[in-house]
Amino acid sequence: MGTLTFGNAGNASAMDQAWTVGGVAHLRTDGSNAIMDLQGGSLVATGALRVACPALTQTSSGGAVITNGLVTIGTASAGGNLSVALFSGTAHYQGYAAGSLTFTKGTALEASYLKDVYVGRGDTNSAHPTAQIIGTLDLQNATITNGLWRCSKLVMGDGRPPAGSRDEGRVKLGQTNGLTDLVVLSLLGIGGSESGSGYGRMGVEANGWLLPSNVNLQVGQDAGSRGDLRVGLGRWEAADGYLAAATGGVFTAYLGNLWVGSTLGGYNVGGTGILDLRRMNGMTGDVNNVRIGDNDQGGAASGVGQVYLPPGIATVRSNVTVGAPSLSQGLLELFGTLMPVGGRVTIGATGRVTNHVQGVSCGLDVASSDTNDFTVASAGRVHLAFEANPATAMAPYWGLRMAGNQVAYFADLTAAGRITYSTAGLSPSHATRFGIFHDSAAARTYIGLLPVRGTVFLVH
Repeated sequence: MGTLTFGNAGNASAMDQAWTVGGVAHLRTDGSNAIMDLQGGSLVATGALRVACPALTQTSSGGAVITNGLVTIGTASAGGNLSVALFSGTAHYQGYAAGSLTFTKGTALEASYLKDVYVGRGDTNSAHPTAQIIGTLDLQNATITNGLWRCSKLVMGDGRPPAGSRDEGRVKLGQTNGLTDLVVLSLLGIGGSESGSGYGRMGVEANGWLLPSNVNLQVGQDAGSRGDLRVGLGRWEAADGYLAAATGGVFTAYLGNLWVGSTLGGYNVGGTGILDLRRMNGMTGDVNNVRIGDNDQGGAASGVGQVYLPPGIATVRSNVTVGAPSLSQGLLELFGTLMPVGGRVTIGATGRVTNHVQGVSCGLDVASSDTNDFTVASAGRVHLAFEANPATAMAPYWGLRMAGNQVAYFADLTAAGRITYSTAGLSPSHATRFGIFHDSAAARTYIGLLPVRGTVFLVH
């Protein structure tokens, strides 16, 4: 099967039958749109659908508008790629790609066979010339067939070489287009910077780029097949990413890395990222590493990251880093989230962790008994907000837990203002039992309500 190609010629294409092609390519240079009227029929692109994806020294501006029918990309046996403003090549260029793909009302997208989805991404090894890549995938009025969007990679606004390029990617969703499950198996990247700057957004633009209500989000397949979640991951130039949920839905994550507002390589410009899932109904996470608002090599760049998680469990098998080094800014807020950590927790000078304890024990749960594996810098902060009485008085009720007897260590951190707390949500009878205590039977130290047994250090 060949590729159906649209250039500058023609203003509309009426497709009066069901079409199955190897690919569809729109490459215009005059800023106009190719209109594909399916007239109630269907279009299957078994390989790829590409809009404004020039190569080498080419430029492209314009887009495609699809109306009145069903579009399927890929097949059940072989996924298909969807690209809008993907610049590729290895030549020394000074290029431009600006394009949009719009699905109008009455058009449906079968999105369960997708492989790689790129919106606004450079992809070249050239050095120094300036490129501008701006892509928009507009699904505001489309219907997502069976409510499922499933793909291997979903990347938008990913700044790639050359330095000086600006890559922007936007995926516009509607409140009522039927999306119920967004599943990304390998990489969900929003606003990245490998070399050029990147800006990425996904959601309902009119609602502040929040995802539609009641959408389940999954990244990664299982513990044996992990994905990466990157929001505002900078390197050579600035990156700006934002992903936030409205209300409802469940977040499921099997991740190698969660990077939000982080900077790789110690360069001079950092990433800015926000991942806000606090309004979702719950989550289950299994993550190797978490980095929020940090720079992995301590360069002059400042990563700025904020992460807000809903009730549930977010297991971290290795390390959690928030706000390190000092130029970076990191914020982690847990809303009833239990976060067991198998490795090291590092809260830098500009790192803030706030745990909202709302009836059930939750928060950071450090498996190590080595105090070097839980460090809070002099200006860093871990704040425990007890906002409700415990659901049961028969078990410990805590907002921070660590292996071993850490009573003296936690007391020192509290005295230094590195651990703070609020008991405003507790009744007076519960508040009087609040303290730092070691449970010798469990070999754990808690900050919270005192159990019946254990060595006690009261906080005044």
